[in-house]
Amino acid sequence: MAAPEKMEVEETKGESKISLDEKAKEEEDNEWLKKLSEEVQTNTLSLISAAKEGSKSFDDVLEMLLLNEKKHRKQDEMENTMFTVLQTAGLCHHFKQWKLLEEQIASFARRHGQFKEVIQKLVQTCVKYLDDTPDVETKLSFMDALLGVAEGKIYLELERARLTMQKCAVIEKDKGDIKGAGEVIKDLQVETYGSIERREKTKYILEQMRVFLACRDPAFFIRAKIRSNHIGPKTLNAFPDLALKYHEYQLEIHHQEEDYLEMSKALLKARELGENQKEKDGTATEAVLACILSPYSEEQHKLLKSLKKDSAIEEIPFCKKLLHLFTTYEIIVWPFEDQDVFRFVEGFKFSTEFGNNDGNLELFHTRTIQHNIRVVARYYTDIQMGRLATFLNVSIEEMEKYLSDMVVAGEVHAKIDRLEQSIRFKKKPSPQEIVSTWSKSIDSLIHKIENTCHEIQRENMVQKALKQKEKANRRKQKRRKN
Repeated sequence: MAAPEKMEVEETKGESKISLDEKAKEEEDNEWLKKLSEEVQTNTLSLISAAKEGSKSFDDVLEMLLLNEKKHRKQDEMENTMFTVLQTAGLCHHFKQWKLLEEQIASFARRHGQFKEVIQKLVQTCVKYLDDTPDVETKLSFMDALLGVAEGKIYLELERARLTMQKCAVIEKDKGDIKGAGEVIKDLQVETYGSIERREKTKYILEQMRVFLACRDPAFFIRAKIRSNHIGPKTLNAFPDLALKYHEYQLEIHHQEEDYLEMSKALLKARELGENQKEKDGTATEAVLACILSPYSEEQHKLLKSLKKDSAIEEIPFCKKLLHLFTTYEIIVWPFEDQDVFRFVEGFKFSTEFGNNDGNLELFHTRTIQHNIRVVARYYTDIQMGRLATFLNVSIEEMEKYLSDMVVAGEVHAKIDRLEQSIRFKKKPSPQEIVSTWSKSIDSLIHKIENTCHEIQRENMVQKALKQKEKANRRKQKRRKN
C-alpha cells in the first residue's frame, strides 16, 4: 500500500527543506576554515601534493603530518589540528590504505587532549569514504572502526545510528545474512538520541521492525513487538507515509500472534491511508474477514455491526453478505448456500508477508459453528445432542468438543446430560446477580408488607367508625321510645 499523491508532494517539499537545512548546516560546519592558518594550510597541502606526485614517500609524509597534528594539538589550535587530521585521513584514502586509515582514526580519537570537534568532523568525513571501499569485508571492517570511535560519545550518536543502519543494510543485501543484520541493530535505541530528528528516528525504528520480522525468529519477533511501542500516535499523525508502513508491520505482528481483532483495527487504520478506492476496498475486505475470524466478544460484535453500517463496505458484495450472515441470529449453513461466497472464503489469503494463511478456511468453519451454537442457545433452553449436531452439520463428538470449548471460554452457559443425551442452556447467575435479585425480592416483600399493614389499619378505622355509628343510632332509638 502506497501513500497518497498529496502526501508524496508534501514529502518532496519536506525533503527539499531538509536538504536546504543540511546545506546551511554544512556552511556552518565549515566556518572553522575561516580561522585556519594560511601557513599551516600551505605546508600541509604541499606535503599532500608531494606524496601524490611521488617526490616524497607516503610514509614520510604521513609521519610529518602526524608530528604537525601533535604540535597543533599541544598548542591548543583546534582549526589547524582539524585540518591536519582531515588531510591525513584523505591521504590514506587516496592511496587506498584502508587498514592504516582505520588505525589512524582510532589513534586520533584516543590521543590525549583531542578536540571533540576534530573527532566528530573526522568521523563525518570518513563516512563518505565507505562507497570507495573495494569489497564488503573491507567496508564492514571500516564501519566497525568508525563505530568503535562513535561508541559512548553523545556528540557522535547521530553518526553512530546512521553507521549502524548502513552496516545492517550491507549485511542483509550484500551478504544475505538477515539474522546477522538483526544482531547488528537489536540493541540500537534511537528513541533516546536527542540529536536525531523525529522522522529519522521513526524510519530507523520501522527498519528495525522490518528486519526483526524478516528474521522469522521468536526472539526477534518479540523485539519487533517491543520496538513498535516506541512510535506514538502524534508521530503517526505527523508522518502519514510512515504511518502506513507502521500499520503494515503491525499487521504482520498481529497475524503471527493470530490476534485477528487487533489485525482488523490495524487494517481499518491502514484503509484511511489508502491511495485509491481499489486499494481501500481490498483493505476493508481483509478487515471484515479478520473481524469474523477473531474470537467472539462484545468488542468484536460491536465492530462487526459498525462494519455492517459502513457505506463503503456495503458496496463490496462478499463483505456485505458475510456481515449479514454473522450479525443475524440465524443458523448459517456450511458450506454456504451461496457457492460464490464459499469459493471466495476458500481462496482468501491475507496480504501479510510473514503470516500463516493455511488455516483460514478451517478457522472460518469453526467461527461459523460457534455462531450457530450461540443462535441455538438464544432460542432453546433444552435440546437433544443429536438435534444440535444436525444444526451444526457435524458429528456428536465434534459438536460436544466445540460446545465444551465455548463453555470454558465463557461464551455460552450449557450443561450436557449424557444419560438423556440432552443439553440445557441456562446461564448460571453470578454472585452479584444473586445478591441483586435477593435485594429486589426483599424490597418487594417489604413494600407488600407495608401495603398490607396500611390496609389492615384502614379496615380497623373503618370498623371502628361503623361501630361508633351503630352505637349512636341505638342511643337515638332509645330516646325516641322514652
